[in-house]
Amino acid sequence: ASLDSEWPRSLNISGYFLIRTLARGSSSFVFLARHQSTRRSVAIKVISRDHHRFNEERVQREISLLKSLQHEFICKLYDAIDAKDRLFLILEYVN
Repeated sequence: ASLDSEWPRSLNISGYFLIRTLARGSSSFVFLARHQSTRRSVAIKVISRDHHRFNEERVQREISLLKSLQHEFICKLYDAIDAKDRLFLILEYVN
């Protein structure tokens, strides 16, 4: 299913309120969101597994690297949510 056709009504990420689209790539979107209980602003990268250029190995490598890196110029990865047809990367939002 296309992300375009699902935003914002049926794209539901438990615990987060989606505010607006920050960026769009060929197989992903990045949304500004707010964690419902902490009220912390985050960026959520939504990666579609249905896209013809999706590469599971590359995405898992990105997740692994983000988990291991701590640098002031690299956004922190707070969580990775694995859904059936997409991945949600919950990232530090830098304004």
